[in-house]
Amino acid sequence: YAVVSTGMLIAWRAAATHLFVNQLAIGVMALGITEYGPLLVHEVESRRHLGYRFLGFATTLQGSRRGGAVSDRLVSGLQVFPTSSIGEVVSRYAARVVVMLDPRVRLEDVVRCRLEGVEVLEFETFFERLTGKLPVQQMRLEWALLAPGFAGRVWKRTLKRLLDIVGASTLGLLSLPIAI
Repeated sequence: YAVVSTGMLIAWRAAATHLFVNQLAIGVMALGITEYGPLLVHEVESRRHLGYRFLGFATTLQGSRRGGAVSDRLVSGLQVFPTSSIGEVVSRYAARVVVMLDPRVRLEDVVRCRLEGVEVLEFETFFERLTGKLPVQQMRLEWALLAPGFAGRVWKRTLKRLLDIVGASTLGLLSLPIAI
């Protein structure tokens, strides 16, 4: 029984991964090409089980000419979409998450992506979501300044802690007869 059920479980997981995770993966596209690009691609590809699939780099025609050989070296073997409208590339390849690598991306392109329902994230935010870690060596000061998670006011933290204790105590007392 153990051998048969283990074999069936492995077969089911392989089939489910192929049918569901790979087919329903969320398309991730990077805006711009920077030195963070290879790290982003590596993290997305090594964590495909989380349901993300890297589509490529969208860059404006001016940006691709400006980058030249540096851009080619950074993304060798990866899909680069040079265009005059990043929003069109994002729509055409059905990206659902866009990661901003280059802060010089035109604001109009970012707004168009957001209006089409595409989630636009900064590199640090997406990296933290994907890995559970912060890319300390790649963090920009602007992101750290505006990042969520900084402690709020003292009274808010105290109130939250008090409500947590009261809620946990109440649930503990209610579940005590069942636990006994």
